[in-house]
Amino acid sequence: MFYRIFHFYSIKKNSFFHKRGLVMNIENITDLPQTKYRIGDVAELIGMSRDSLRYYEKRGLLPSKKEDNGYRYYTEEDLGRLISILYQRKMGLGLDKIALGFQESSSDQSKICRMREQLAREKEEIREHQRAIARLQMSLEDYELIHRHSEEIIAKDFPASYVILPETGFSEGITQWFRLASRYPGLDMMYVFDTYTWNREGDEINLHYQKSLMILKKEFRDFVEYPFSETSTPLIESFPCLCAFSNSRKRLPPEEQVRALLDTAKAQGLTPGPELYCTFIGKSEHEEQIFYELQLYLPVAQK
Repeated sequence: MFYRIFHFYSIKKNSFFHKRGLVMNIENITDLPQTKYRIGDVAELIGMSRDSLRYYEKRGLLPSKKEDNGYRYYTEEDLGRLISILYQRKMGLGLDKIALGFQESSSDQSKICRMREQLAREKEEIREHQRAIARLQMSLEDYELIHRHSEEIIAKDFPASYVILPETGFSEGITQWFRLASRYPGLDMMYVFDTYTWNREGDEINLHYQKSLMILKKEFRDFVEYPFSETSTPLIESFPCLCAFSNSRKRLPPEEQVRALLDTAKAQGLTPGPELYCTFIGKSEHEEQIFYELQLYLPVAQK
């Protein structure tokens, strides 16, 4: 349980409570005997180490007194101050900020400003934590798909996505990704998709690179700080595709995978679209060689 320490204000004479005899005489309350707490008692009561208490003393945050025999002790007033320190630490305030708050010259307005600043920092930390969860979710989904369907052709819609960059070059795509991802928090969840057209002559597959584009899945928009608009970042609605996964030494769709996609479309009575989309979701190492983990999308329609 956390305790908040509030300031107590004296009740003015002739006030509502005073007139009705509801206020006891507190003028000599400081004369009442005060319980003394030794450092070991306080450490056990609060659940912290003696070294931490001594450190707070050293920082000037927590006063202590010594008895004639040299033992440290704290008063109830000191315990109240300690609880205030611990509560502020739970709010994320650093010791320097807490010390400023204890200064007599520290105004209520300055305390409010410090709390607002800390609140903004705490909210941003939560925001970044949410992004971390979104990144894990995205990566987990990708790798689970690879694990379950690495040797298969599956029906999978191209994801509904926002177009962040509608066109860039094959080599420039990675550079652009780093540039945008470093500028806008959360935009590192973008995918770089390379677009190809294809034609087939018998068993021979010919691919023609068209462009690369950078997209962000619709489900992750809320985790990204970016100026979205209908004109600058249009939304691509999902559309039906056949999907394949492949490990390749190059960032290029393997011909055998493209052939398998086209053969599957024919076998299922589907009409393949003229374009093929390819993205890489990571890299892996096998026998000291680096492989791109590719995901291929071939749009299809019912005949």
